[in-house]
Amino acid sequence: MKVPGDVTVERYSGDEVWVVSGSPARVDEVLTLDLIGSEPAITVNVRVVESTPVLVDGAIRHGLRLVVVPSN
Repeated sequence: MKVPGDVTVERYSGDEVWVVSGSPARVDEVLTLDLIGSEPAITVNVRVVESTPVLVDGAIRHGLRLVVVPSN
């Protein structure tokens, strides 16, 4: 599944990625994350381990903590 719309990567550490999304996600949901700020772009599968509503510029967004799913 791809998350509709863009996310903002807040932090990246080892196999974890923290993002802010306009769309909610369920814990244990597997998503595809396209990291386009790097050259070349990288596509990784991630699993949601935490999803928390956050307030950004007066709007409700969703803070997602993701863990990279190893490729087989």
